[in-house]
Amino acid sequence: MLKVFRHIEPVSVVLRFLAPDRFGILSPPVEKLLEVSPSSSPTEKYLRYIEDLQRIGHEHSLKRVADVDMAIWTLQQVMDHSDRLSKVAPEGEEWRRAYENDPLLREIRVRNLTRSLFCNMELADVAEALVPQYLHDLPDSNELLQLAGQLAGIEFERAVMEVARQTIVRHKGTPYADEVSRVYNKRRDRLWLMVNDTLNLPTDVRENWKCAVQFRNKAVHDLRRLEHPAVKALLQSMRDAEEHGATQPDGSAHGGPTPVVASAPTKRPKLGRANGCKQ
Repeated sequence: MLKVFRHIEPVSVVLRFLAPDRFGILSPPVEKLLEVSPSSSPTEKYLRYIEDLQRIGHEHSLKRVADVDMAIWTLQQVMDHSDRLSKVAPEGEEWRRAYENDPLLREIRVRNLTRSLFCNMELADVAEALVPQYLHDLPDSNELLQLAGQLAGIEFERAVMEVARQTIVRHKGTPYADEVSRVYNKRRDRLWLMVNDTLNLPTDVRENWKCAVQFRNKAVHDLRRLEHPAVKALLQSMRDAEEHGATQPDGSAHGGPTPVVASAPTKRPKLGRANGCKQ
């Protein structure tokens, strides 16, 4: 059928009238309301949409998928034209609030919005993408900036722990590996201990990562608002931890080798450093 009609939208119209209990019409108003994400496969996009309609129908006791489709289309029209329809549909504002606060609709909308992001981007990439490139963009982007700080903090810890894991494997059987392993298996304060004292790191790297730990703790635990330079610095340390493995050729404290940081395979643009761990 898709070969005949060439587009999924007219196919959905035919299917809706052939089997209204199983299919609905895919149209811009319902796509907008459910934040239906683009897809390279029209069939996949439509089937995901039908799954969303089925879940909504089950939640709200609508047996036919076509009825869910019509209800969503009607809701979109009322919300888009609430001023003109206020006399005939005074409940429009109440419908809007119900739509915005419905847990299932929220889940569907957020999943649809983020599907393409999380399929094609690592969390570290998402964190970077959330940070405004120019300071004049900040007033409308503050919540995104805080989310970027939290994601960067989580990914920074993950990357540091991966450096520690590689260190344990590389120096297995040495006192240095035993010490790193002991801290690695801690539940509390392991990130701070690993960066501040346990891993053999060059002085400049250690100082930058210590600042990053402080910013990470503020973002993840204290839920304090980080300013733009602090989030940038945290992102840079996150990338440093990802791209640099700690290699230790001979003799240092902890009975381990001298700290050396391996060169990154590819260079990313520097995102900026914080000044003395101050925001």
